[in-house]
Amino acid sequence: MRLLPLIGTVLVVSLCSFKAHAIVTYLNCPTLQPLPVTNFMPGAMLPIENVISAYDVGMNSVIKTAIDMAGQKQVQAINDDFTNIMKAMIKISRSQQQQELELDRQMADMKRSYTSKLAAEKERTKNMLFPSDPAMTPIEGGASPIVSVDSPTYKFVKQLCSAAKMQQLSSGKQVRDKALSSMNRRNQKIMSNMQAVSNVNVAAKRNLDMHYDLFCSKEDADEGSCETSSIAPNADISAFNFLFPVGYVQENDELSEEYRTIYTYSAVESLAAYQYIKNLSGVMYVTPPVTGDYTSDSKMLFVATYKQMVSALSISTDVMLSIAQSREPVNSEGVALSTMDALNYQLHQSNMPHVKRIVRSASPSGKMLELQKQMAISNKLKHMLLKQKEQMRTLEAVELSVDMTLISLDR
Repeated sequence: MRLLPLIGTVLVVSLCSFKAHAIVTYLNCPTLQPLPVTNFMPGAMLPIENVISAYDVGMNSVIKTAIDMAGQKQVQAINDDFTNIMKAMIKISRSQQQQELELDRQMADMKRSYTSKLAAEKERTKNMLFPSDPAMTPIEGGASPIVSVDSPTYKFVKQLCSAAKMQQLSSGKQVRDKALSSMNRRNQKIMSNMQAVSNVNVAAKRNLDMHYDLFCSKEDADEGSCETSSIAPNADISAFNFLFPVGYVQENDELSEEYRTIYTYSAVESLAAYQYIKNLSGVMYVTPPVTGDYTSDSKMLFVATYKQMVSALSISTDVMLSIAQSREPVNSEGVALSTMDALNYQLHQSNMPHVKRIVRSASPSGKMLELQKQMAISNKLKHMLLKQKEQMRTLEAVELSVDMTLISLDR
């Protein structure tokens, strides 16, 4: 509002100093008195507009300058804050990178240490049966660890030792030599008795009397053929008793709860098996040739046929004695076992659940030992099967030769 008198004064001076561009013309302004203004033309408004424009420009410039300065200060403050933040972030990033590098270095050291220890542990436990078993862990100071009977190592080694003993019983040289000597002795005895027959009826009666004396059945006793029945009735004429003897039942029950023998003769059953072979193939109801028959031309065919029959029965007897010998006891202590039962015991033990669990938890070396044991059992079974097939072919050859001789005699 204070600007209005000032503006009026400036306006009057201007009107008086210059020619007015209005409708009413004024001559002059000697007294500098303000003249009456009757009308404003566009040109008269220009000074006022200039003043207003000058004011607006001035004020806008001041305000703009103030705003620019305030904006610059804010931008500078933001830039400073951003710079500080970036510095802090870079510092944190560098610290984090250093920590990560340190962690990577420590992790690499730990990995190398673990790999080295693992390789050393693998090398140490390479030949161990059960590396996790305390019995396999060495004690500081070099002392030997105490092996518990419940540890898997003890049980595994015990099974291997038992299998080795059974293999020795079933296929050891001493056992084989003893079996061969017994077979030869019995075969020679049977052949000698067979050829020493002077009277067929006497020989038949002698065999019948031995049956009633040693192997009389309850039916025979009831008929009066013998006084009392035997503990092994009809064992000398039964193929089942010959192949599947009862064995030492009482001793077996006392010494072993896990296994019962099914292929081992008792003393009575061993004698019964020998008599069974004699009754089956060791008796030839033909009077042997006398000394003069060997030089007589008329008896030549008879002598040759007789010798062939003796040879055929000798081979058959040898096969039967081989079957019986595999069921004869081969040990002198513990449960009486034959070679057949020794082999069957190993198969029985291999199928036991606790044995399978131990083998599954064993190391590769332990599994390899178990595999070798099973391969030894398999080879023994294969050998027995091959031997049985060979004996069958031998018997077939003997039967064929006898049949051809009988055919030639019929002609």
